[in-house]
This record gives sequence, C-alpha cells and structure tokens, in this order.
Amino acid sequence: MYMGSDWLQGETRVCQAIQARKSDTYEINAIFCPGEIRGVPGHHIPIRFWGRVSRPEILDVPMGEARSSRWRCSRKSDDFTCYAID
Repeated sequence: MYMGSDWLQGETRVCQAIQARKSDTYEINAIFCPGEIRGVPGHHIPIRFWGRVSRPEILDVPMGEARSSRWRCSRKSDDFTCYAID
C-alpha cells in the first residue's frame, strides 16, 4: 500500500488498485491512496477487501487507459478495510 503520512485513523479515502496476473490467478499487486507518495516506500499492511478482488478483465484494457479498480478505504488502528467502488 502506498499512502501519505497524513492519513488519520478513521479517515476514508478513494484508492486505485493495480492488478497483476500470477500464474492462473489475478491479484492486487499494489494499492495507491491519495496523498504525497513520491519517494515513499510501500507498506505491507493488513487490508480487508469487500468486493471482487480478482478482475481479469482489467488486463484486457488497452495500455494507456485506466488498468485499475477503485476502492474506498478506511484506516483503522492497525489495518485498513477497502470496499469496491467499481
């Protein structure tokens, strides 16, 4: 997860998830949330997803167009919960 340091506990933001193919499955490779993330390393944080995580049709979108899905994510004390928007 890539996020800015200004994200408060209990706050909700809309994030973009990038998906990758891993053998016979598709999984979220990274999730980017608003805030200053330039030069910020990714974090390995527990995230609970509500909605369809595997979206192979996203990889059929031509390069240069949006190849991601949107999620509404809420920061808890030690983890995040993300709900599918599209």
